Amino acid sequence: MLDKIYAMVEYLKAHEMVFWYNGPVSQILLVEIGDIIKKSIEDESDKKIINRIFAILVEQMQNIIKYSVQKKSGKEGDGMFVLSSGLIAVGVEGQDYSVISGNVICNEDRERISSRLDLIIAMDREAQKEYYKTMRRKEPDPQSKGAGLGFIEMARKASKPLEYMFTPVDETHSFFSLKALVGMES
Repeated sequence: MLDKIYAMVEYLKAHEMVFWYNGPVSQILLVEIGDIIKKSIEDESDKKIINRIFAILVEQMQNIIKYSVQKKSGKEGDGMFVLSSGLIAVGVEGQDYSVISGNVICNEDRERISSRLDLIIAMDREAQKEYYKTMRRKEPDPQSKGAGLGFIEMARKASKPLEYMFTPVDETHSFFSLKALVGMES
């Protein structure tokens, strides 16, 4: 393993990764990662772009926290804790920042996720705005652990259509990857 560390660092540098994290995710970590990323790109980007990147990052980390099947639980003080695992990365692709997340999900959720994403990706900005308003007024999907607005919010903040992929892990799980691009120019 040690012989591959430098190769990983070079790969990340060659692909202009500003930030890369893989492991347990929590609300506290979300704030810390947000601060690191803001400081890493604040000299190169205006506040509006940084806020869009951070908003997408928040939604992606919320998805990991709520939907990753890789969880670790334990007892801390008087209470219990649960940590979900996933990957978060922010990099540069041409004239865009890429905000990427990944986590293991149950295969039974693939169709629901892909149909929702395909619908949102096919919409123009105005349709996404109207869909967002409609979904805010509706009751959440029973299979959802939130209001179901995260993908719409990411799509509205992104400069280009969201991209996603499922990579089979085993018969019951897949690794779900999601990428949003935010233009360096506002």
